[in-house]
Amino acid sequence: MVNSGKACLASESFLGLDMTIPTEPIGSIPRPQKVITAFEQYERGSLSREEFESIGSEAVRETIEKFEATGSPVITDGEQTKPSFATYPIHGLSNLNPDGVKIQFADGHVRQLPKLSSGPFRYKTYASSYLQAAKNLRVFRLSKRSFLPQRLVCCIRRTVFLTIRRKNFSKI
Repeated sequence: MVNSGKACLASESFLGLDMTIPTEPIGSIPRPQKVITAFEQYERGSLSREEFESIGSEAVRETIEKFEATGSPVITDGEQTKPSFATYPIHGLSNLNPDGVKIQFADGHVRQLPKLSSGPFRYKTYASSYLQAAKNLRVFRLSKRSFLPQRLVCCIRRTVFLTIRRKNFSKI
C-alpha cells in the first residue's frame, strides 16, 4: 500500500527509496512563558541579570535536550536568550533611535527595527557569545546559521549605510 496513513520517519524506507531529507534547524524555537516573562521583568529592572541568565540558561538547556531527543544531527540554542532575532548584535547600543524600518509579519504582529543615529557602527553583542553559552551546555554540534546576524545586515543597509558616512564606521 502506497499511503498507509502513517508518517514516514526519516530513517524508514518508502517504496524501497531512502527517504531521508537532510535538514538543518535554524531560527527561533517558541519560548516558554517563563522566558517571555523574564525578558519583560529584566527590561523593567525587576529581575536581576543573574536571575535572567539562570532562566535563559535553563531554556537553552531544555531546547538543546529536545533537539538531542529528536536525533537531529544539528543542534541550536533556539534563540531563547536573544532579545530579537534581527537586532541582537546591536541591542542596547546608545546610538540607536527607535524609528527604523517596520516589518509586518504574516500573523499580524509588527516589529520596528532601530535606526543608527550616529557612528561609529559596532556590534555590542557577538554571535560567539551565544555559541559559547550553548557549548557549555554539552552540545555536540551547533548550527552556525542560527548565530549569524544575516537579517541585521539586510535591515541596516538602508537605515545605516545611507545615513552614516563610510569614514565613521569602524572595522569589525
